[in-house]
Amino acid sequence: MNGKMTAAVLYGKEDVKIEKVPIPRVGDGEVLVKVQVALTCGTDLKVYLRGYHARMIVPPALFGHELAGVIEEGHAQARRDRDRVRRPHPRHDPAGVGMGAHGDQALEPDGGLMGGGLGL
Repeated sequence: MNGKMTAAVLYGKEDVKIEKVPIPRVGDGEVLVKVQVALTCGTDLKVYLRGYHARMIVPPALFGHELAGVIEEGHAQARRDRDRVRRPHPRHDPAGVGMGAHGDQALEPDGGLMGGGLGL
């Protein structure tokens, strides 16, 4: 998929800008998710106030990690275009799919968050 997407980009301490950035290319076993809902958590606040996170994010970088959306494109066998998915924080992830086997982010089908549906 070509073109640009709107994203929050962290540049440093208390410096986040909403910008148009290139849409990432999808590799083998990956999917491209069009975000419909994004959340801000305590980790996001800490990173915003500090300007970095030693293990997660080094500016400039796209900002945010909790979301729900629709698969736009993908090469993952278990997913189809237009599937609704979510990427919750691992601490609030009863299914245990928040992080992949290699520490990469994983998605799960929209089945509700904390006992309720996302309403997508």
